[in-house]
Amino acid sequence: DPAAAAGLYDGLAAELGLLDRWQDAPDALEQALGRWRQAGDRRREGATLRTLSRTMWRLCRGQEALAAAEAAVSLLEPLGLSAELAWAYVNLASRRMDDGQYEVAVGLTRRAEAMAKSLGVPEVLSEALNTQGCALACLGGDWTGPLDRALEIAVAEGLQEQAGRAFANL
Repeated sequence: DPAAAAGLYDGLAAELGLLDRWQDAPDALEQALGRWRQAGDRRREGATLRTLSRTMWRLCRGQEALAAAEAAVSLLEPLGLSAELAWAYVNLASRRMDDGQYEVAVGLTRRAEAMAKSLGVPEVLSEALNTQGCALACLGGDWTGPLDRALEIAVAEGLQEQAGRAFANL
């Protein structure tokens, strides 16, 4: 079953990341992408593209990270409002910050923030506010409000990854 195999490859990539074997994760993600395409699950394909973007960023392959981030958003936008699209916006915002496009990043995080609120997805909301605070700091704006709120949400919801990122960025 292509969908089952794709899920296993996505899981393998996640485990490789936990083991700090990022160099092996792109192969697993490419396998997952092919199988999501075969299964016709565009939402999961978009989510895997976002994961591939983050993996490429960790491997210091910025152009490939940006390309995968843009592809994820392009694939997910026509499907409408979803947690996957909100995550894709946050990820693309981070990649835009890498290029110094802070205003664009703020706009993307605000889209993700609105989606996360309407869908009730605290992980995305915390991540969006965290990224927004970082972009605002680079612009010389008020960054403490978004970062404080990101941390508050993460702690209240028991979101360890988001709490750790918020503490580090504060």
